[in-house]
Amino acid sequence: MVDALVSWVAAVLLAAGGSGSPSQGSPGDRLSEPVRRAIAQRMVNHAVDLTDLLKAVVILDHDAVVDRVRAIHEEPKLSRPPPHETDTLNAAIPKHFFELQDDLIKKTAAVEEAAKTHDDVKMGKAFGQLAESCVTCHRVYLWRSSSGAR
Repeated sequence: MVDALVSWVAAVLLAAGGSGSPSQGSPGDRLSEPVRRAIAQRMVNHAVDLTDLLKAVVILDHDAVVDRVRAIHEEPKLSRPPPHETDTLNAAIPKHFFELQDDLIKKTAAVEEAAKTHDDVKMGKAFGQLAESCVTCHRVYLWRSSSGAR
């Protein structure tokens, strides 16, 4: 039952994230194909972590929620390039993507805090806000042109 619910929620989030249009992101926010390929495995691992977090939230397993958030926080981050750097992979990543990475940490911390206090309502709301961040990030990662091409 929980796996079916999680699969449904994940499908909804991925569908929403992949349906971006130019009005939902600017060309400057797009990731180039080389950047997208370079971080693809990271995004796959990230999806596993967030799916596990969703499962823990849904079944109100507070300890597992805390553990999953800690794993997300311990994952290596993409680093912002120095202002003068223009020829590295990180320099090719839009500034907005780094802001979304920061937002992930902030939103997962709110889920963790609610789990630590066993405040299930707050945990659900915090996870909802995290899901909104996921969709926003997917619009950058999976940005498509108005023709549907990536």
